[in-house]
Amino acid sequence: MVWQNNKLASDRYIYLKIFSSNLTMGAIIQQIKTSLLNLLGQAIEAMPSIAAAVVVIVLTNTAAKFVSLAVSAPTQQTVKSLSLRSLLVQIAFALTWAAGSSIACVIAFPALRPGDIIGLLGLGSVAVSFAFQDIFKNFLAGILMLLHEPFQLGDQIVVEGFEGTVEEISMR
Repeated sequence: MVWQNNKLASDRYIYLKIFSSNLTMGAIIQQIKTSLLNLLGQAIEAMPSIAAAVVVIVLTNTAAKFVSLAVSAPTQQTVKSLSLRSLLVQIAFALTWAAGSSIACVIAFPALRPGDIIGLLGLGSVAVSFAFQDIFKNFLAGILMLLHEPFQLGDQIVVEGFEGTVEEISMR
């Protein structure tokens, strides 16, 4: 019964607090309208920078394709392994997209500085590396296999009693 009395007293206090304030329904609606207009004005002010960021993303797509071709051509002559060539092209493509996306973020959000993005990438990489530790181990093991080439496509191998033909070498 004591709890109910306290709850009733609390409810009455909240009720009195709300209705004893000088805000009328019209004033509340006017405040909401003002807030929405301010939000719309800020969105309109941000449109040029967002449009510039979209242009940077489109240019990044073109640059990533160009970088992929630029990396693919010399690696065909220097790297024997098709899988390793593919890995190098994919890494160049991903790095180009990471750089372009970072530039687009700085343009779209002027308060975001490049140093903030680098710090975020550092913290994010630590968190992701702990979360995906086993996946990264397998990925690095796959890269080492591509570099050392212990076997080639078409080789017959036996692993723990299982025999088979190497059809593809890739990262897990």
